[in-house]
Amino acid sequence: MQLRDVTATLQLETHQEVLSREWEVSQRSRPTGDLSFLRRDYLADICQTIGIPLAALESLESTAKSVAMNPALSALAWHFCHCLCNSSYPRTSIAEWPSLEHILPGASSGFYLLTVLAGIDSLRKKYRQRSIGGIEAQETLASVGRVAIAFHGRNNRWGLSLDNLRWLAIHLRCELFELGRLQFQIGTYRGPARAFRHRHRGTVIGLSEGGLSYRQDGQRNGAGGVKEGVGVWESVLEFKDEGVFGHPITPTGRALADKILLASTEWEQILAPGDKVLHLHIPATGKLDFRECAESFRRSSIFFPRHFPEFDFVAYTCNSWLLDPQLEGLLPPDSNLVRFLSEFYLYPILSAGQEGLRRVFGYVPEDPARAPQDTTLQREMREHLLKGGHWRGAGGFIMRRDLDWGKRVYRRQDLSWLVK
Repeated sequence: MQLRDVTATLQLETHQEVLSREWEVSQRSRPTGDLSFLRRDYLADICQTIGIPLAALESLESTAKSVAMNPALSALAWHFCHCLCNSSYPRTSIAEWPSLEHILPGASSGFYLLTVLAGIDSLRKKYRQRSIGGIEAQETLASVGRVAIAFHGRNNRWGLSLDNLRWLAIHLRCELFELGRLQFQIGTYRGPARAFRHRHRGTVIGLSEGGLSYRQDGQRNGAGGVKEGVGVWESVLEFKDEGVFGHPITPTGRALADKILLASTEWEQILAPGDKVLHLHIPATGKLDFRECAESFRRSSIFFPRHFPEFDFVAYTCNSWLLDPQLEGLLPPDSNLVRFLSEFYLYPILSAGQEGLRRVFGYVPEDPARAPQDTTLQREMREHLLKGGHWRGAGGFIMRRDLDWGKRVYRRQDLSWLVK
């Protein structure tokens, strides 16, 4: 079906540009006849596979029937599924997709969910091609269902948001796997810090990328919503014949204003933009048990070489509010959160800090005095806010070679020469 006919029928002319991306390719790949993912038997099978209650079937089937009876909606549903499943389509474009509330009142989000369910069949084929099955497939597919269940819990209807689609596209592209407590995403490094290793001692040092603005506390200017004008400095990173000049970052995630030289005869770069890495994600599924995290890392070290032998990753990386080094001053050293973040070599990032507040309190409290105090973390974060503090996130890496969970490898390094 021609895109101009679809946009005219569905009154989506203002979305012509974003929908034109991959449109011809998607329609050429569309199977002849009815779309199988609109059938009740398919929906029932997929719901069972990913853990969506069968009670959702009535709503999903109703939306599917509306789509099946409308050729333009059917063409759009296939297009969305195609884009979600193909890595060549930029995930950033998903945020521009149109709402269909004027066509499917109260069911636009259900339409989005149908397009994800449609992609599960393609995902299972990708699993078979890479001999992925068993618990790894089950856990990862169940994580897709959790997103739909969470949406239902917030909105009292079955569907997904565009933000949900952008996230689940990673799953449908066979790029993310849940291995126990943690999720691992195949990707490339794009953090604002580089890593170097001493050729003989094995010591690892982080250097900031150049052109970044830092506060006096060694955090990015603007992190946690705090932007200063006094004492702010800009980082420099220079590669010269004799070595690399730059601003070091301590393993606790603080950039230093004094530059250092890492001589090329003694230091080699081991983490740089574009390197293959596993991005770490932490699902909101309960406490962050330290031993369960150890098991997830162990499984990842076996899973990816076995099923993705061509992906020779160099490090694990993570950006999260859970890596905020301020937590070390508020929680006991033997707490799960502190033990978790101290395994990483931390680096500053620009983060508003609101995600952490939402995760801990369930919302961003306008008045900290009225925030919940049911858990130790809630009480400590509340007290921190009442004292005028701010929350932010941090980034961190663990080089693949250095993975030795529980040993705090980077904290045990002798960096007395660096931090004076």
